[in-house]
Amino acid sequence: MDTKSLLKIDCLREAAASYGSSPYCFGLGFIQLKLSDQARMHFWHMAVPHVEREEIHNHRYDFTSVILAGALRQELYHVRPGHATFEPIIQSEWEMFETTCAPGEEGAVTTTQPVEVISLGAVNLAKGSNYSLPITAFHTTEGTDFAITFLRRGEKVKQFAEIVKLKGAPTTCPFANPGTPEDCWEMIKLALDYAKL
Repeated sequence: MDTKSLLKIDCLREAAASYGSSPYCFGLGFIQLKLSDQARMHFWHMAVPHVEREEIHNHRYDFTSVILAGALRQELYHVRPGHATFEPIIQSEWEMFETTCAPGEEGAVTTTQPVEVISLGAVNLAKGSNYSLPITAFHTTEGTDFAITFLRRGEKVKQFAEIVKLKGAPTTCPFANPGTPEDCWEMIKLALDYAKL
C-alpha cells in the first residue's frame, strides 16, 4: 500500500480483512492494526484509552517506522545489569523481566533482575520522519499525544521482550482491555480525520 492508502479508512479495512486481522487497543494509548506478518499501523489519539503506564522495553525483532501524521515522542534508555552508580540516573531501583508481549500470551512474571537505567535522551519525530530500532534498544513512547505510524518489523529473533519497571511495582498488561474491533475502527477514523485538520 502507498502512503495515501494508509491514511484511508476503506483501504485499511480492506487490507486488514485480506490479512484476517482486526484492530485492538493497547492499554498504552494507541490502536494497533496488523496489515501483514511484518506491517502494522499504530494510531495515537486523545480518544484512545490510556489505562496502563508504558514500561521501558525492547522488542523481539528489529523494526523501522515512519511517522505518517502527528509527532511521535520517543525516549531512549541504556539498561544494564547491576545497581546504578553514576549520573544521569533515572532511578536506581529498577528491575527487568521477560514477556512474550503477545495478546493472550502475556504469562506471569516469575523472575526479575536488578538493572541500571540511564537516560539517553528524548526526541520528537515529526511527520515524514523515519526511525529504526534494533532488538537491543530500550525505549518508550509515553509522551506521544497524536501520531499515526507505519511500522515494518523484521523476523522475531528472541522468544521474549524485556520490560523494565520500578522494583516492586505491579506488572502491567498492554493487552488487558483490547476493546471491540468496531470501537477501535471508530477511534482509527477519528485519528485519520484529525490528521486532515
